[in-house]
Amino acid sequence: MEKITDIIFLKIETESGKKLGRVFDVRCHGEPEHGLTNRERTADEIVYGTRGLWEVLGLKKPEVDTIPWSAVKSIEQGKIIVAEDLTGE
Repeated sequence: MEKITDIIFLKIETESGKKLGRVFDVRCHGEPEHGLTNRERTADEIVYGTRGLWEVLGLKKPEVDTIPWSAVKSIEQGKIIVAEDLTGE
């Protein structure tokens, strides 16, 4: 993966193969960057699913589905594999 944006629209599945949806956004906590970008910024969570898409498009402000970045087990073959319990622990 070259850039974090490379994961946008990838499918998300649990380790057992349960399909959760697609990635629509990646969130990083902290102040927005201005000027030079920070190559070391840490991704905190992934926004996914239909409600995540609505939020990204600005159509609604629903409670979105998120997965902590720490729950990501691997990124392979066009999909993201996440922990079964989604706690990231």
